[in-house]
Amino acid sequence: MADALKAEGNKLFAEKKFEESIEKFTQAIELDPSNHVLYSNRSGAYASLKDYTKAAKEAKAKADELKKQGTEFYKKRQFDEAIEKYNEAWETHKDITYKTNLGAAKFEKGDYEGCIQACNEAVEYGREIYAEYRSSWPRASSAWVARRAREGCVTM
Repeated sequence: MADALKAEGNKLFAEKKFEESIEKFTQAIELDPSNHVLYSNRSGAYASLKDYTKAAKEAKAKADELKKQGTEFYKKRQFDEAIEKYNEAWETHKDITYKTNLGAAKFEKGDYEGCIQACNEAVEYGREIYAEYRSSWPRASSAWVARRAREGCVTM
């Protein structure tokens, strides 16, 4: 049922009937609140109505919920699930916190290259938006050292 409402919302969106599409996406969210795509679509409809504040608020709220779920998985040492949630959060709303958390989960999983990549992406995006990104550097450095230690190049 939520998929049918999503399809209706997408059709209305394509027809530039943004207020009606918001209604359909809202109904779909009520049926499937864990589907981050529905929130993104509704956010896009708000943006198309030039209600940028509501669009950004919508995306940020859902992304923060996804981050919270990721952190719960992280604390349980369920790193694959945490990585999935942090990626979904990033796709929903760009915030470097999601990338640094992604890096932490990849580090704990032993994916040092993935950690370095996530942290570098956080730094790059942070520079673009003039955000505080320095917390990503120590994590990337730790991953680099751990990777080198695993290769036998550095002793820890």
